[in-house]
Amino acid sequence: MSKNVRRHGAAPRRVGLNEQQITEAIRLYQQGDSLATIGKGMGVTGHAVRSRLVERGVRMRSSICNPRRKLDLAAQN
Repeated sequence: MSKNVRRHGAAPRRVGLNEQQITEAIRLYQQGDSLATIGKGMGVTGHAVRSRLVERGVRMRSSICNPRRKLDLAAQN
């Protein structure tokens, strides 16, 4: 929070995902979308998406296990 905001007693503006977006992000992630792809579509970073998913108890997968990544790699060969 900036010093100006604190000095004037204003509440900081929360930038990020709302509840509906978090629900959609969970659905997309469980379907195999990457955190980066989800974040890009929602105007936030993949890290922001990951933080919200972890808060909701979503189990994170290894990037090696991403089913779409495997398909992309197979298509290249």
